[in-house]
Amino acid sequence: MATSAGSAAAAAPNFTVVNDGWIRPGDTGTNYNHNVQGFGTLHLYNGDLIQTNSVRDGRLLWDFSTTSLDQISIQGGYAQITAGTNLFSIVGTGPVPGVKYGLGLYDFLIATNITYSPAYDNMVFMLTNTYGLTYGVDFQYGIVNLGGGLYALELSFVPEPSTVLLLGLGGLLVYRRRRMSRKV
Repeated sequence: MATSAGSAAAAAPNFTVVNDGWIRPGDTGTNYNHNVQGFGTLHLYNGDLIQTNSVRDGRLLWDFSTTSLDQISIQGGYAQITAGTNLFSIVGTGPVPGVKYGLGLYDFLIATNITYSPAYDNMVFMLTNTYGLTYGVDFQYGIVNLGGGLYALELSFVPEPSTVLLLGLGGLLVYRRRRMSRKV
């Protein structure tokens, strides 16, 4: 059960996930034998999200695909996720080793401060064991600094080597052009 302290008329609510509670930012129906109605992207303004572990796991469910992702955006607050089980699942086709997947960059959680160390998070296991990707080669995953005082729980798919090569060659051409224009 996900609970909310406060009301629409009161100050911004704080959310606490306890007792096998599920917060599912997406809207795609059934997952892991639990039928959960999604609520789209969750936006909190000057509120906090705290996930705790009680009798059973507090849980966050995340779906992502080649075109979209579930997201929680917290402005003026923080996310503290230090216990429980967080489950990620891919909707539709999965990634292929050596190829950038979908959007390439997925920010699941954005806040001014994030503490993220759940008891179990299946992201790396899913991508390495189910899809055969290599951490650090095909993808990166963790908390990143977005600048402007914001942090994100981010999954990024590394572009295939040919894309990196083309970007590098483009950079060299720009550098050469600048040098040539300075000589004139």
